[in-house]
Amino acid sequence: MNVADGLRINSWSNPEKIAAVFDDKRVTYAELNARANQLAHAMLKKGFERQDKISILMYNNIEFLEIYHGLIRAALISVPINFRLVPAELEYIINNSDSVGLFIGIELFEKINPDNIPLVKKENIIIISPKELTPEGYLNYEDFIAGCPGNEPENVDQKENDIFYFGYTSGTTGFPKGAMNTTRGTLDIIKNIFVRTAGKKHIDLSRRVMLVIIPICHSNSVWATLITFWCGGTNVVFPSGQFNAEKVLQLIEKEKVTTSSMVPTMIINILSLPDGVKNKYDMSSLTSLGS
Repeated sequence: MNVADGLRINSWSNPEKIAAVFDDKRVTYAELNARANQLAHAMLKKGFERQDKISILMYNNIEFLEIYHGLIRAALISVPINFRLVPAELEYIINNSDSVGLFIGIELFEKINPDNIPLVKKENIIIISPKELTPEGYLNYEDFIAGCPGNEPENVDQKENDIFYFGYTSGTTGFPKGAMNTTRGTLDIIKNIFVRTAGKKHIDLSRRVMLVIIPICHSNSVWATLITFWCGGTNVVFPSGQFNAEKVLQLIEKEKVTTSSMVPTMIINILSLPDGVKNKYDMSSLTSLGS
């Protein structure tokens, strides 16, 4: 069993159910699972080796979700990086983690100097962007996975003590440190959620709709999105760096959101909206809110 099995299982049992939403884009479990498999095949074909570290620097989007699922299936380690860090900090984490590959959104490409991350060869930097905006000499993400099989790779050696991802600390008292999260440890977190909610009659995990506001580079959103996929629910991904209290309410009503996790200032901003604004939206679907 691996962390990505929730997505795989629901691609069989709920293939046409919406797995993830981002702006106007909606993908089913079957589609997301196939794209994660395509990425896994592409990484193996590229020659990455078991438990190689791959950095991910991008804003919230659906590709982020399929990337860390694809890396799991290729037995590779995800190193999600906080996009709010300054260039020197970003490069420090890439180097400190011994990353040999990098997925990076085009919006953040200028924050990295490839010469400063010597372990990552230029041909192993993959850009998430429209094809026409991909810098010359770099791989476009869609081109990278195009033509690869949509079935799960076979004969990939996976163990429960494999590292799933490095979650880097904020570095407020020194340099950021990579906290290793194993497959087994992450699965234990997911199991714990099922146990804790099993006796709560007002929570039906199979109908879970998670509003993903906290950046997916943080452990909070990594775990939250994984739990949703294991439940067969839907992850509604909120754009990074564009927090708008009323837009949150709009999405809760539109997508029938059942749960979310926010930092306290976000919750305060929502509660501080005028009553006339808050009362415009139906929040009755919301059953829980974490912080």
